[in-house]
Amino acid sequence: MNTSINTNISIDYDSEIISKIKEMIKEGLYKLKSFVKVKKQSKFEIYYELEEKFNEIALKLEKYEFLNNELNYFLSISDKIVYIVHKNCIDTSFGHCDFALHLFDIFIELLESKIRLINNYCDFELKRHEKFKIHFKDVYGEIRHEFYNEIYESNGKFSDKELYEIHESLRE
Repeated sequence: MNTSINTNISIDYDSEIISKIKEMIKEGLYKLKSFVKVKKQSKFEIYYELEEKFNEIALKLEKYEFLNNELNYFLSISDKIVYIVHKNCIDTSFGHCDFALHLFDIFIELLESKIRLINNYCDFELKRHEKFKIHFKDVYGEIRHEFYNEIYESNGKFSDKELYEIHESLRE
């Protein structure tokens, strides 16, 4: 990490796009929460809407190189959320909706940390963000471990190489 930082460095970003991303995330969270509340019948319509909203968010995040890390986490987190929602559409007793909401919440924390850094780029915020990223990586590792050990139901169609890669990524 570079400890001598020029506090006059500005990160070129469009605050309107960042606001739009945050709004889209709120809409996605609202859709997920509405799915959790109305879980009595199959809700494939909400599943498709949520999947579409996640694709829109990913496309917005992809526009900015400085949000690359957040995009990678978002893609991984949204895959897990969509998996849980899809499984609940098939069988409402599948559960784990609180876990899906938790995934969304931790992504929002990650994005907010980056936005704080962008809006106030200084030594303090840089150190705070770096500390948060380390903590987030640990939390996300635990979440991935829980997802693959407790939630994910393998269809048995993984090759040995794919299984190795999954287990290797859980050790990181």
